Amino acid sequence: MIIFGSKGRQKELGHGTFYCPKCNDIRPYIQKRVSRYFTLYFIPLFETKNLGEVVECQSCKTSFDPKVLDPSSQKMLKVVAATRYALLHGTSPAQMKAQLMDGGAEAQTADKIIEMAQS
Repeated sequence: MIIFGSKGRQKELGHGTFYCPKCNDIRPYIQKRVSRYFTLYFIPLFETKNLGEVVECQSCKTSFDPKVLDPSSQKMLKVVAATRYALLHGTSPAQMKAQLMDGGAEAQTADKIIEMAQS
C-alpha cells in the first residue's frame, strides 16, 4: 500500500523589524514563503505549488503582503500613526491637515492620511 498526498510548508526567507500596521509600533517580523509539497509516506519530497509570500508580525501574529516592507509603505504607515496619535490627543482634523500640508503634503494626500488615521 502506497500512501501519498500533499502538505503545506513554510520557509523563512528573512527577518528584521518593521512598523506593524496593526500594533502601530516597530515590531519584529519574519518573511515566509508558503508552498505545497508532494508527500510520500508523510515525507515531503518536492514542491508542487508556490502559494506566495507573507510578512508575519511576531507580536500580533498578523500576516501582511510583503509590500508592507517597502520603504515608502513604512514611511506612510508611520505618518498615519503619528496623525492618529495627534488626533486622539486633541489636535483637530483641520489643524492636522494644515500641519501635513506645511510638511509638504498635498491637500488630497493630507485628507487621505487623516481619513486613514480616523479609521
